[in-house]
Amino acid sequence: MKNWEFRVFLPALLLILLSLMSIYPLNIENVTSWGYQLQGKGGKPIKIKDVIVYDVDLMVLDYSANGTKNHEFRPSEIADVKASGKIVLAYMSIGEAEDYRFYWSWMPKNIIIEENPDWPGNYKVKYWEQEWKNIIFGTTSGKKKSYLDRIIDQGFDGVYLDIIDAYEFVGPHEIGGNDMRRTAAEDMITFVTQIADYARTTRGKTEFLVVPQNAAYIWNEENFPDSPKPKRKSKKMKNLYFAYIDAIGVEDVFFCGNKDENNPYKPDKWVINHLSKYLAAGKTILSVEYLTKKKKVKKYYKVARRKGYIPLATKRDLNGVFFKP
Repeated sequence: MKNWEFRVFLPALLLILLSLMSIYPLNIENVTSWGYQLQGKGGKPIKIKDVIVYDVDLMVLDYSANGTKNHEFRPSEIADVKASGKIVLAYMSIGEAEDYRFYWSWMPKNIIIEENPDWPGNYKVKYWEQEWKNIIFGTTSGKKKSYLDRIIDQGFDGVYLDIIDAYEFVGPHEIGGNDMRRTAAEDMITFVTQIADYARTTRGKTEFLVVPQNAAYIWNEENFPDSPKPKRKSKKMKNLYFAYIDAIGVEDVFFCGNKDENNPYKPDKWVINHLSKYLAAGKTILSVEYLTKKKKVKKYYKVARRKGYIPLATKRDLNGVFFKP
């Protein structure tokens, strides 16, 4: 090929490659960086133009610029983020209800347990009840269109599920729960699989990603004290869970303490041991630590990458400020 022909051909090739990137998003197994944002700077609404320029492979966003129905992202806005080469997951709390969400005015109040004292406006719910599941998925139209259907119709690549650890609060007293629901762990695992099955089968989004956050040990045998064979039950629940999820998000694994940010380096060996099972099963681990100090950030990225996790250092208010070593 002559030089002048190559010079003409190369830009055209680059345009083709860029267009393919926008059509075929990154596979989650190939993600090397991620971002996590639930509000804009200073508590203002999220700006899509800012999200587009973030240098990350995967982005977790609220489905709405400020969390409310009136500011739900348009499909075209999510398409713009995906066109920048990012996988885009929608944050969704499934273990607690939030009083600023679209469903609050009509959700049955009998499924509310109590307000979370650490997060005013968030309420622990009976997540195993069908009334709550109807809010999360299964109503495709009308004013009561479900949470998951809104997210799917917006064009998100998947969901990032929070408050999975709600099962600990209502579960058996043997794990510190209040015994409201002795089958709490199994109920939560079932709930996650139902969300995945609805998106992939009922709605036909076969490659829809499902990523729970925290509670890496939800399938541990101690969560099934009433089972005659806890070890066998644990194995069954782990295999079921792993069959439906694509990755897991984890907070505060390496830097643990009572401060909102910059806690001391104190790895949680219990959680890390369980996360090794996810890695062995080929699951991506999205790790987030709330750190702003350079030395801590540097150490975190080093130890997280050594473990095979995808690290993110940010502020706990999740306003889009990310820290890299």
